[in-house]
Amino acid sequence: MPQDHAAAAVARATLPTPEPEQLGGPSKGLRRTTLLSRDERLAGRPNLCSDCGLCDTWLKRDMAQACVFVRNRAEAIEQRLFGRNRRDGDELRFGVFREMLAARMRKPVAGAQWSGMVTSLAARLLARGEVDAVITAASMPGTRFAPQPVLARTPAEVLATAGNKPCLSPNLGLLDTVREAGVKRLAVVGTGCQVHMLRAAEDRLGLERLDIIGIPCSDNVTYPDLTYFLEQVSRSPKTIVHSEFMQAIVLHELVLDDGLRRAGHLPQEVGQRRVSDIF
Repeated sequence: MPQDHAAAAVARATLPTPEPEQLGGPSKGLRRTTLLSRDERLAGRPNLCSDCGLCDTWLKRDMAQACVFVRNRAEAIEQRLFGRNRRDGDELRFGVFREMLAARMRKPVAGAQWSGMVTSLAARLLARGEVDAVITAASMPGTRFAPQPVLARTPAEVLATAGNKPCLSPNLGLLDTVREAGVKRLAVVGTGCQVHMLRAAEDRLGLERLDIIGIPCSDNVTYPDLTYFLEQVSRSPKTIVHSEFMQAIVLHELVLDDGLRRAGHLPQEVGQRRVSDIF
């Protein structure tokens, strides 16, 4: 599918493209109880807020009952969905599960962070006709990591969103679009906080089917903060297409035309305080 056609076919949230170069440093610190940047759109939200997007929809008045940062209802939600809560062992860390597997695609998806397992699962749901649409995140034009929520209606539109965007993304802001489009079978690629909000408000969505593809959200920050961080730790931050934190604070980065490069431990000159001000 041509790029301009794909872009026109996907419903996108109306969000301004961030300007990290105007920020000049981290937008918050550990002494500020917030995950948000200085964005007027976010005024009035709880101090601890990951901008899931729920407050951008008709469900804003349900925020106090749905928001995990106001009250964590995970145990009640798990009991409703699975008929039980987590058992001792791995479930305490990973949640209720039938079987846990480590898997990868035999043929990696172009542009994926690893092999494209999450992207493929979402695309398969559409290809099989099991859902009508998928809420996920693409990259804003002209950026690699700035997320842009999209409502994809075809497998090709999902595949075009491949690649990790380790930034706060208001994906649930598309629930208005879902309702207006008459979508009744929906899949959502979302982080833990987004899934909590979605499940807590599920009975208000009017859906016949809701599929969740959960992704981890450790170290998710605003796009300006991520850009600032990469500028501190990489010799060529603008050519990075993938990055991954490893144990012992080791950063792996994949740079365009340079293969896999191991950045190693965070440079000493970055300083723990400067890194803490970002994450």
